Amino acid sequence: MRWAVIVLLGVFLFSFASALDTSDCDDSMVAYWQFEDSLVDGYGSHDGGSWSGVSAYGAVLSTGLGASFAGSSNVTIDDATDLRFSSSFTIEMWVEATDSGIIFEKGNYKIEWIKGSGLPAPNNIRVSVGNVVLDSETISASVPHYVAVVWDAGSAENLSLYVDGVSVSGTLTGASDATTDLVLGYGFKGLIDELAIYSRALSASELGLHRGLTNAGKDYCDLSGAGGTSVTRTDFSVNGCTFVGSNGLNVDVSRGKCSIDPNYGEFYCDDDLFPWITSEVGLGCAMGNSDYDTTNNDSFCCPHGYFCNETTSGGEFRCSLRPETCAEQLTQTDCNAVDIGCIWFDGVCIEGLGDFDCGYYEKGVDAANEEIACNADRFNLSKVGIGTGMCGETIQCADETYSIPVDNCACAWYDGADDGKKCQVKLVAMQFFHQTGVDPNSFSCSSSYELGPCEGGQQLVNWTSQVPVADLIGFTLGDENLTKCLTAIGCDSDSDIRSCGEPIIKLPGFSLFAFFASLFIVGMYYYFRE
Repeated sequence: MRWAVIVLLGVFLFSFASALDTSDCDDSMVAYWQFEDSLVDGYGSHDGGSWSGVSAYGAVLSTGLGASFAGSSNVTIDDATDLRFSSSFTIEMWVEATDSGIIFEKGNYKIEWIKGSGLPAPNNIRVSVGNVVLDSETISASVPHYVAVVWDAGSAENLSLYVDGVSVSGTLTGASDATTDLVLGYGFKGLIDELAIYSRALSASELGLHRGLTNAGKDYCDLSGAGGTSVTRTDFSVNGCTFVGSNGLNVDVSRGKCSIDPNYGEFYCDDDLFPWITSEVGLGCAMGNSDYDTTNNDSFCCPHGYFCNETTSGGEFRCSLRPETCAEQLTQTDCNAVDIGCIWFDGVCIEGLGDFDCGYYEKGVDAANEEIACNADRFNLSKVGIGTGMCGETIQCADETYSIPVDNCACAWYDGADDGKKCQVKLVAMQFFHQTGVDPNSFSCSSSYELGPCEGGQQLVNWTSQVPVADLIGFTLGDENLTKCLTAIGCDSDSDIRSCGEPIIKLPGFSLFAFFASLFIVGMYYYFRE
């Protein structure tokens, strides 16, 4: 009897995690394998997959399980006409890898995890279609990454590889052969989860939506709102300028901002929404201002890794790549002049921004005017420093999905801090889905951090968080739902032990799947206890 209860509870657990409402799936979806302890195609008709070697599944995301490969096993899915990529297509999945191997292969279409040599190893995702090869930037092993491959047969640079939202592109002039069976995980060590195939090219915003959904514990098709009520998806947008990057993709820059992406380090959108290309001759990096001040770095618009080149023909400024590195700057003056995020710390010019937080602006950097330095955030600490682990992520709390765009992470001077005015890390979360014409619910918190000494690779971190009441929409201070959401993003005035040199990363709130998993574990405990 006890075994029956345990088995039934386990079956319920995994059937719950793999439930998929296909009525909300994109019409172009061809197949969707969620790998919830099976090779079932939750959307299409491609259930006939089989394991070679030992079948295994393990936890990847809060959505549940994923297919687990040990290097000696793989999955084969039978060939079918709608899996041959004869026109525009999209492949998306989550991947967590520990060693090199083939993640996805069908004919001449291949996605691989490449582990290079050296310290650190240049791990990356590689996609190849015939002679066209695209490599992602270096990424971390043993953590989940969202991977998508898109071919838009109607555009110029039409083959794109997305890894965690960052893309590289190339030209694929025509479909290649894909008449073989689909093989997953050949020679690969790691996990594959939430694999979906579409018969059209999904846009970058659609991919971002899917990444956010699955990262928040939902599936690609789950577009329902709180309580299952129907809502209209609204893409968040801000006033700004759109540029065409060197790879042919659009680069969006908000009003009054300079592009901080080193891959597109050449754009500025002024307050009048006039687009400046800062790498062109003609006051580009001076933001079009003929009254620029050569002694004031704030009057220039050059992103990290670039400098305002005064030697340009005719004396007109433009941004150029900076050849120097932080370690080569031997004085504080030179270190601060290098606009690649260098910081003068304890007599050394370093670029380890992950070990700093916004509060560093109160410790000697531009100390004459701390508030201005804080709000300007010259070193970009609000994007890479301590306390920014949730920037760019989505969470699920109070029966809603909220996103924290990177642009909503800022160093902000908080006058209402309990322990005095200071520069704090500010995160602003906004409701991901909301009805058309209705402002999304939103909340924010400001946190200050105190770091203990680094001893034996461990470090105590204490943080204090406050909630600016003026930033609350749809919440009231002290609201139980607000408390849940603040805890989910780490704004709970707490302490933690971290490995020295690593940012604080707070996990999203306790998921419903985790709740049922806990029930299962409790059941196992009482069974073996008797």
